[in-house]
Amino acid sequence: MKKDYIIDKTFCSFLAVSILTSIMQQVRTMTDGIVASQFLGPDALSAINLFMPLDSFMYAVMMLFALGASFLSAQDIAKQDFSAASRQFTVAFISSIAIILTIVGICTLFFDNLISLLADRDIPHIYSLTRDYVSVMLAAFVVQTPMVVLCLFANSDGNPQRVTLSMLVTLVVNAGLDFLFIGSLGMGIRGAACATIISECVGFGILLTYLRSGKCSFGFTRVKNFLSIFRHILSEGLSLTLGMMSSGVTALLLNHIVMEYYGDSGLFVIAVAIQILALCTMINEGINEIYESAGGMYLGEGDYSSFRQLLGRGNTLMVVLVGVVTCAMVFVPTMFLNIFGEYDTQSVEREDRYLSIISLVLIPYFIIYVNTRIHALLGFKRLSIVFNILQAIALIAVPFAAATINKDWFWWAFPAGMAILAAIQMLTTFVLSKRSKLRSRLLLLPLLPNEVSTKLCINYDIESVKQALLDVRAFATLVEMGEEKTNRAILCCEELICNILKHCSDRVNGGCFEVLITDFPDRMEVRLKDAGKPFSPTTFKNGEFSEDGSHGVGLRLVKAMSEDISHKYMFGLNITTLIFKK
Repeated sequence: MKKDYIIDKTFCSFLAVSILTSIMQQVRTMTDGIVASQFLGPDALSAINLFMPLDSFMYAVMMLFALGASFLSAQDIAKQDFSAASRQFTVAFISSIAIILTIVGICTLFFDNLISLLADRDIPHIYSLTRDYVSVMLAAFVVQTPMVVLCLFANSDGNPQRVTLSMLVTLVVNAGLDFLFIGSLGMGIRGAACATIISECVGFGILLTYLRSGKCSFGFTRVKNFLSIFRHILSEGLSLTLGMMSSGVTALLLNHIVMEYYGDSGLFVIAVAIQILALCTMINEGINEIYESAGGMYLGEGDYSSFRQLLGRGNTLMVVLVGVVTCAMVFVPTMFLNIFGEYDTQSVEREDRYLSIISLVLIPYFIIYVNTRIHALLGFKRLSIVFNILQAIALIAVPFAAATINKDWFWWAFPAGMAILAAIQMLTTFVLSKRSKLRSRLLLLPLLPNEVSTKLCINYDIESVKQALLDVRAFATLVEMGEEKTNRAILCCEELICNILKHCSDRVNGGCFEVLITDFPDRMEVRLKDAGKPFSPTTFKNGEFSEDGSHGVGLRLVKAMSEDISHKYMFGLNITTLIFKK
């Protein structure tokens, strides 16, 4: 459909790099597990799995400030408030590093207690491997923290390609060093951790080049109201990261329950399941990056209909991916066990059944996960926090209770508990939506924007342009801009649309461009979006006015008649914003 063209271009241009970036964050850990288990045996994977609760917790702490700040920054960038975006970045960067350094210091001080919490001394070989791995990986968190902050802000700035390049190089370096340190140099599991630290340093260096390039919309700046922004970011990010923190606690408790009832064999199955679950979660995180970045732009514009369509595309894709992975785990579980180094025939026969049963948890788990993230983005933070906590409780309490009654019920309790909780969540959101007729039934999405707005999807032909200009005039008259300012808006839109038609149109495949007009109490905003090649309709091809004044008359008029004009290329779109004050 024509009205979906710009949204499709935004979604597709961001999708590959966003998901690839998120997947690579998990693939690095999986690479450590696969390479280490191939050289050191299945116990190496179990040791890395025992580290994952700490890894999940620390990653959630990194995201606590970075995630909320990048979401707020996306809205600031959409409003052309780049100084506010820089303040968000500065506060998030400093706060994240400070808290990670504090936690790493505490972990180092109480290192023996930390290892005893993660691993069981009664399984000495796995305990020793866990200790060796964690002792080196603590340093990796210090490097990873600023990298995570830069990744999220670069995505919010509409430039995920640089993030993908950084993550791809990090992944390649990590994999190569894993084979070198473990296979060739015999450094054992410590070698995997050393490879991670070195690769993180390389990736961080690549991201710094973007920060220093002058092309980004944010940077370090002096912040006078640091505590106020800190509290705002913390409030925004807390509900979004609680799920990550609870997953770390969940994994920790699950490891201990499984070790008690099923020993090292059950621990290996849980390790494989958690690796696959974490990979699917990272794919979903990639889709969530689109929600928080491109979606943040739409929310900042007040374009709620585009936000809803963006969610529809992302959720549909996630359902398909999770369905495929679930079917693969149900019908060919042996493949996953072999990948992680388990080849013993008797063990595989027993572990196949466990893995195929626990795989059924994926679909209800992600129904809850996606809904809680979307609810948090839309301001329903308490609802998001409640179901994050309930999800962690269900993953622990239900299997534990089932195992105390009948040991064979343990694996079936995972999908059963999640399915019940997913049904409760959908019922809860349905009841809440009935209280407000302006919210959708399941996701509580706004059905109407806070401001009066209209979106025009324009074909690349003169008749469509003429109709669009009439619609702009009708809207300006409706919001009582006055005859003089209405005429100014029409002339400005006509000049910029002609530039789009001439220089950067994407006419193939039934393309179109958009004009979004929004009425605010003090101003009217006109935003033009074109999915063609990078080109600013506010400048000339040579970037300069002609000396005799024969060229650039239209641009001079646009700058004179609008209170403000700006352009930015992000999410694969040319986005030009005009502001007319009332």
